[in-house]
Amino acid sequence: MTIENAQSTRKALTFSKLKKYLDPRQYWVWGAVAAVCVAALIASLVAAYPDRDIVIAAGPEGSYFELTAKQYAVALKRAGVNVKIINTAGARENIERINDPKQDIDFAFTHGGVTNAKESPNLISVSSINYDPLWIFYRNKIGVLTKLNQLQGLRIAIGKKGSGMNGLSLRMLGAAGITKANSQIIEMNISDADEALIAGTIDVALIMDPPDTARVQDFFKSPGVVVMDMSEQAEGIQRNLPYLHVLNLPAGTINLQKQIPAQDVKVLATTMTMVAREATHPALVYLLMSEMDKIHEPPSLMHKENTFPSDQDVDLPLSVQSERYFKDGKPFLQRYLPFWLASTVERLIAILIPMAAILIPVFQLIPKAIQWLNKSKLTRCYQKLIELEQRVKLPPNTKEEYATLKTEFDKLLRLVDHYTDNRKISLQYSEQVYVLKEHIASVQAKLGSATA
Repeated sequence: MTIENAQSTRKALTFSKLKKYLDPRQYWVWGAVAAVCVAALIASLVAAYPDRDIVIAAGPEGSYFELTAKQYAVALKRAGVNVKIINTAGARENIERINDPKQDIDFAFTHGGVTNAKESPNLISVSSINYDPLWIFYRNKIGVLTKLNQLQGLRIAIGKKGSGMNGLSLRMLGAAGITKANSQIIEMNISDADEALIAGTIDVALIMDPPDTARVQDFFKSPGVVVMDMSEQAEGIQRNLPYLHVLNLPAGTINLQKQIPAQDVKVLATTMTMVAREATHPALVYLLMSEMDKIHEPPSLMHKENTFPSDQDVDLPLSVQSERYFKDGKPFLQRYLPFWLASTVERLIAILIPMAAILIPVFQLIPKAIQWLNKSKLTRCYQKLIELEQRVKLPPNTKEEYATLKTEFDKLLRLVDHYTDNRKISLQYSEQVYVLKEHIASVQAKLGSATA
């Protein structure tokens, strides 16, 4: 026998073994299982496919939050994700909106001290992205201010209601004994505060944003306006408000040519954070993390390279995807495949592994179930045959009894033929079927002898 003949023979034998289980009349069993599996797979993929449109709650126009959201929008657009940016009063309003199930918000900017896991149980932190300094600018005609309690009795702008700056300012001022009862505390937009300081309609403006944003630099360049150096109280305030950091702005950082600021300035800062709903698709979190890495990794005026994005200073539990990203980097498939293709393959793997754990035992069970059905049919036939044999041992006394027995034998034979003709019993049991027929014929012969 040649090698080719041996191989073809092995294939034929293998196919003949498979046919024992894949009887043509039983294809529907396997087809039904396959159809259910395919339907479940498609349904799982469709239901869990990432949205192509996301909504980010940012902040006021011109704020660092809004500018950063626009950077994300450009980067995510290249991956096929459309970003809608919602302008808000700031961090506190962002948290209120994303916590509201009626509002379609996927991601939101906030900063330290605005919320926590108890107040926002359905939110997760994606990453901290930058420091958010709290600057205290005042008119130089007032004199030199170095302590918070020196602001008592002055006209103080603290930012619009709903902004994180508003809440943080009230907490800081309240800790120093400055309240609406002893000072004029005014809620207004940052963009209006700069002009109000120059015009002299307010004395002090508390604002939040990194020093490299245009509106903060405008305050530094405004005539007759100076920034408060918090050196004397920064550490004490930080001990009372532990989510704050004490940062140093070196002299000349804003403008080297004009030496702005003229000397080192200590400033208090919280940490900006991107948060998401717990139900946000994992693939979108991974995608956003990869873009954050590119945007926030470079150094700024307040921090060194690779300081951000970070898993530090987050008030909410860090998302599972962010933890993995900080530990292992970008997911393997997303490094080499387009985002949507990588997401599909990752989802397929996530679905198929547990599905295989279920289906392998099921497919192993199907042949056993078919085997049990075949044997149960043969068993029923043998049980009927045993009953008839018992009645044959007591010979029929009349022609009617004989006719009844003969009819029941005929019914039993027709049942066996029905099983075999309609493939109700698999071909692998053909030998047992023919043995059964021989046994039926043998007992029928005993009936003839008894009658004779």
